[in-house]
Amino acid sequence: MEKPDRERFRGRVHRLLRLVVLAGLLLGAGVSSWAVPGSQEALRLILQTDGSELLVGKPWKLLVLLQYPSPENVHLSLPPLPEGLLLDRIRTGIRTVEGEIWTEIECTFIPQKRGDITLGPLEVTVPGKQGRTSPQALSVRDASGSAESPIVPRLFWTAPDKEYRVGDPIPLELHIDAPTSSQRSPWFSGNLAVDLVQDALTETVPVTESDRAQGILYRVRLIPLKAGTIILPAAKLSVGTSVIVSEKGMISVLPGTVHQSKKEQLLVTTPQSSQKNAAVKKADAFPEFAGFRPPFLWRLLWPLVSQDFFKVLSQSKTYWEQGKAAKALALLRTCERDSPLGPLYRTFRREAEGQLGIFSSIDEWWVPSILLFGLAFFLFFFGIYAAMKKNKMASIGFIACASLVLLYSILAKPVLVPLLRGGSVAVVGETEGYTIPDKNGSNIAHFVTGEAVLVKHKTGEWVFISAAGQRSAWVTRSSVYDF
Repeated sequence: MEKPDRERFRGRVHRLLRLVVLAGLLLGAGVSSWAVPGSQEALRLILQTDGSELLVGKPWKLLVLLQYPSPENVHLSLPPLPEGLLLDRIRTGIRTVEGEIWTEIECTFIPQKRGDITLGPLEVTVPGKQGRTSPQALSVRDASGSAESPIVPRLFWTAPDKEYRVGDPIPLELHIDAPTSSQRSPWFSGNLAVDLVQDALTETVPVTESDRAQGILYRVRLIPLKAGTIILPAAKLSVGTSVIVSEKGMISVLPGTVHQSKKEQLLVTTPQSSQKNAAVKKADAFPEFAGFRPPFLWRLLWPLVSQDFFKVLSQSKTYWEQGKAAKALALLRTCERDSPLGPLYRTFRREAEGQLGIFSSIDEWWVPSILLFGLAFFLFFFGIYAAMKKNKMASIGFIACASLVLLYSILAKPVLVPLLRGGSVAVVGETEGYTIPDKNGSNIAHFVTGEAVLVKHKTGEWVFISAAGQRSAWVTRSSVYDF
């Protein structure tokens, strides 16, 4: 090759490398900006009040809900308060809204004199975002000259959040939700009518005084006779001319019956205590893998990979027999996601979950980094070869594809998969879920050993997760196995 030709070739290679570096930087910037969705969106606020009519000397609450998970980073700016309106206190906490963590700010005011006033707007600031509430037109009246509107409470059914099959007892409770026991008591003496349920046996369970103190109005146990959807019974409660109807709801019933060793013996208590007092289930034996045979497409490679495959299964079996089924499944999921043999581990992991009675689980996204790095290397090699053959378009195409494969192999696990799925996948041990990151919160969900969950948010010693059956709750970090 003559010197001018070498110079021209060197110049082309340098230009090509500059294009590759520039493309990588642009792709990295694009992925980084995509990985932080909503950073430029307006702060979403919801405003709730006790009404627009206030009574002199009576506390009045204003609740601001904002779509932001960290109360410690929220700043509320109050406007100058109208004359005669005093701020009593501000309380900040968190609330679950549509399966997401929101911050709630409760402001309590006490009006001092009658008249018409305007409050607001209130300004809420979080890092990088700002929002304002709408002004509130309020009317303050004397307590002696006004009659409070009768409070109509909410009437709703509750049931333990779990999978049910034909023949499984389903404990239902009818709750009446009113701020105080004095406001609930008139309704307990009202006339209650509950409709029958089709395709299910019904057994009424007595309600104790302690249950009434918790707002439980009625309790029943259903035993479904066929698979499908059970519509919760309509309930109507009337006191004088006031009538309230229960909220609608449904429960899905799977076909077949669960093996007796996997059934929970439900006690006649509240949904939370029934889960806590359920008999402890003993996991069945680890699936037999001595006679495992791979799918047809893998049989040619089986002699080369079987030794590593069975080594992982042996380690997983050791965890299983030590009573660490969640850790055993986490190991299988790690290989399912990262190993070139991922589909084989997926087949065996599903069988292991079946031994625990888990039939609806999240599959791992297969990201075999070793294979992807190898693919990127070969694409880059072909790009250089095409450049040497003076095929500029083919060279650029191969090297661009190599860059994309390399970026995907690096960013898929930490960024892209959690972004597309709404959280990172983890395995949970048997534990209870709470409405807030504190065991003093309400128990709203139960998670069984080996369930795959999506980790939505972490704070200190607590993790907010979601699982099948629309269950979302806070659990302790020690009960979650990340991998």
